[in-house]
Amino acid sequence: MVTTKIIEKKDFLRQQMLLKRRAYVKGLSAEDKFNCSLNIYGYLLSFLPNPPKIIACYIPFWDELDSQPFMKRYFDSGCKIALPVITENHTLIFRQWTPESPLIKSSFGNLEPDATASELEPDIFLIPLVAFDARRHRLGYGKGYYDRTLKLLRTTKNVTAIGLAYDMQRVDSIPVEPTDQRLDGIITEKLIY
Repeated sequence: MVTTKIIEKKDFLRQQMLLKRRAYVKGLSAEDKFNCSLNIYGYLLSFLPNPPKIIACYIPFWDELDSQPFMKRYFDSGCKIALPVITENHTLIFRQWTPESPLIKSSFGNLEPDATASELEPDIFLIPLVAFDARRHRLGYGKGYYDRTLKLLRTTKNVTAIGLAYDMQRVDSIPVEPTDQRLDGIITEKLIY
């Protein structure tokens, strides 16, 4: 059972970390941001030496780490790229992306493929986050979309879930609810956790 205390702790930590991330990213140049993404791509290649058939990425929202520099690299290497789309039942489905794909703004404000894009089921799921800890727990935006979707995916296939973040997003401990899904790894511009 989820206690109000855990929810309050998560909300407080989320507010702190969103402000901290915003200030950090504001201090980075466009070149710094691009280099962080390239460093993460290098770590991804060592963590996942064999290119996945289908990899779910995301278009950055607010101050999230940008996955776009390596989305195209994976696409060019023959991987199918999928982006998350929020459904009415508060989970995510994944629609195919190509560099020419039209993207639309969702009700949440993020960019996603339109309904004409094919639906895919990822082998690798790259997940944005607000904060993380060394035990590979993730703090998101509080809606539970990624946790519900990851739980569902894990019932049907062996999917690898990797959080992507700036190293400064690491905290000592994330309060955990029973519905939270632990990630298989977290990759920052400095380390693989």
